[in-house]
Amino acid sequence: MSKSLKLSVGLLSAVLFAAEGPWVGTWKLDSAKSTKSAAPKASKESTITIRELGDRIIEVAFKGTRNDGTPVSGKYTVSLDGGPNTYLEGGPPAGVSATTKKIDERNSVITTTRDGREIGVNHVALGEDGKTFTANMKGLDGEGKPFNVVEVYGKQ
Repeated sequence: MSKSLKLSVGLLSAVLFAAEGPWVGTWKLDSAKSTKSAAPKASKESTITIRELGDRIIEVAFKGTRNDGTPVSGKYTVSLDGGPNTYLEGGPPAGVSATTKKIDERNSVITTTRDGREIGVNHVALGEDGKTFTANMKGLDGEGKPFNVVEVYGKQ
């Protein structure tokens, strides 16, 4: 799995617990405040749109551009109570999955696994002002090399 896809899988799970409130809306990556990867498949630009579908389900759509200029996009749903992400578009490769655990209304942890083995953890925190969220992602890239990326998103 490419590093950017793992990052996207983890990051996008971050906004899952957005009961009609601070998480719902459109979020844009703030590259100036983020610690970005120089890898060709890492995200250069990214926009995340979150909406509530009802029955405690959130839909997360993401769209962006990788460092190498190729587009990346996808869409998934997840329960506000946590659990596995269900991909509708642009999901990870076979054997890779993400599960989100809600810590509280402002924090969640997304764990990405490949064939049952943990390959990434993403701690996501909504800022006190409700206008930013930070995703702290650590794990292994597609070649098994460790990565640590911090992405900051601003509400549009």
